[in-house]
Amino acid sequence: MLSIKPEMLMYPFEAESIAYTVCQHFGIDTSDYSFGYIAGWSSGKEMPELKSSLDTIRRTSSELIKGIEAQLLEIEKERVAEQSQEDIILLVSNTDRSEYDLLNVKGMERTEIFNLLSAMKDDDRQSVDAYLERAGAWVTLLANERSEEVEEYHLDYAYDTDTHEITDYKALQEEREKANIPIEYGDVIVRFSTPDSGEYETIKITNMQSEVQNTLYDILMREVDGQEGNTLDYMREKGFEFVPIMRSGGLNDGYPQFFDFDMDMSEKELHATLELPVTVQAERLINRMEFHRSVYGSDERNLIMNHAYKLDDMYKTTSLAYSIAEQKDDSALLWETIRVAQEEIDALPDGMVGLSEMHEYGYSWDEMLPLTKDMASELFGEDVSVYQLHADGSETLVEDRAALQEHDGLFGVEKGDWNAYKEYQSMRQELEDSEPNREAQLLYGNEGRFGIYQIKDSAETRDIRFMDMDYLEKEGIPVSRENYTLKLPTSKMGFAH
Repeated sequence: MLSIKPEMLMYPFEAESIAYTVCQHFGIDTSDYSFGYIAGWSSGKEMPELKSSLDTIRRTSSELIKGIEAQLLEIEKERVAEQSQEDIILLVSNTDRSEYDLLNVKGMERTEIFNLLSAMKDDDRQSVDAYLERAGAWVTLLANERSEEVEEYHLDYAYDTDTHEITDYKALQEEREKANIPIEYGDVIVRFSTPDSGEYETIKITNMQSEVQNTLYDILMREVDGQEGNTLDYMREKGFEFVPIMRSGGLNDGYPQFFDFDMDMSEKELHATLELPVTVQAERLINRMEFHRSVYGSDERNLIMNHAYKLDDMYKTTSLAYSIAEQKDDSALLWETIRVAQEEIDALPDGMVGLSEMHEYGYSWDEMLPLTKDMASELFGEDVSVYQLHADGSETLVEDRAALQEHDGLFGVEKGDWNAYKEYQSMRQELEDSEPNREAQLLYGNEGRFGIYQIKDSAETRDIRFMDMDYLEKEGIPVSRENYTLKLPTSKMGFAH
């Protein structure tokens, strides 16, 4: 409420003018009030007298506005403070919850209550509600184990009277929400594992992979030197921001595993996923991509796994996996990506063995392609040079079938020989499919076979395609070889269509 002391003013119109000025400043509607007499009052007044009144109006209005704004600011602060001091639901119980008190705590912020619970001494634990009230909170008992009816409440905190452990449910919910966000390309995933006990914690970091790796080596050296300290606290000290995404016995436990680095705390060793077999890398790549989201169909997963196994190139396989994920809304582009990947797989000479198996076997020359014994035998019969591959990285040219049968390991064919063989096979097939060659086989081949000459489907032969010889002779149309195409049967009992 506006309050103007009478001794501050010389004339009633000054009070009305000040009220009008202050109301206008704060956006208060004054249309229901009349200030019409002000013009009448000012008529005939001398300039000094008017100037003095205007100064009074300006000065007093300014003081009132500043005072009101200060009061409004205090009211807003009190309102915000009241809102921040929300009702906190606290469960005080023993571990099996056979005894408990469900408390409603008011008048304190969440962090203040958490800090008070953390600072309790043995005497304070005898009555947690009394302890909080002594600290300034208002505590109301909502329910206990003797309550006949207990409403459902969303807990904010739980205090275990047996273990003195404090559970912050809001923090857990926030952590769970962050942990369920899908993994992005640039995220670095680190697992700290203790295989002896089966415990692990996996975190997601947004820093560069090289920075993370160097810090992990620092932690490893600290562990080897026997320096005590929490590894996650050490990473925080180094300025890393991270989010836990999996934890044994809790957060996303049982979810398919994936990581870029694994710190084995039992053996004090650091392992990178890149050191693992390519098929394991591909499996973990799929797990990473499908973390809390569905990305691939079964055929796409099989393609990614087979691509990794056959080509042993995780750079290409990773590119394939991300391309499939990104092209879900463009079916034409997705189909082309899958087609190209399948062609890369099919370009290998033997579908039963891949480059990854040859490399794991111990042979790594880039110009050699792997073969099983069956495929090596087939190519050897086609006069293609095939080699015995040895685990020491050497190879031996197969001279005869006896040597081929005696070798129990992998075989290989050089890329140049394989490409030349494919080109030869393509030319031979093209020759076999040509009509002159098929006609020569029909007329001069040793096998008993037959063929059918059928009129070509063209504009020139359109009117005679289904006419008999009588019609052709009557119309004077000659029987010309150029108008016919040869159809050979696929077998002695069938025809090609």
